[in-house]
Amino acid sequence: MKTTTPSDCYQASEVAAMLGVSLTSVIRWADNGKAAHLKPFRIGSRTFFPKTTVDAIISPKVA
Repeated sequence: MKTTTPSDCYQASEVAAMLGVSLTSVIRWADNGKAAHLKPFRIGSRTFFPKTTVDAIISPKVA
């Protein structure tokens, strides 16, 4: 099984910029479960989001 590393993830600040919201909002969403569909995880005090998950939501493919 492939493990997710920070190199294939976005930091919370990057996700905030992509969504046009504050870093505080993204961290709060991750902490209270409102961003569960983005599959956030922490390494120490840093919050990361898998690029494939975020990219799929930001730029959905139209069939």
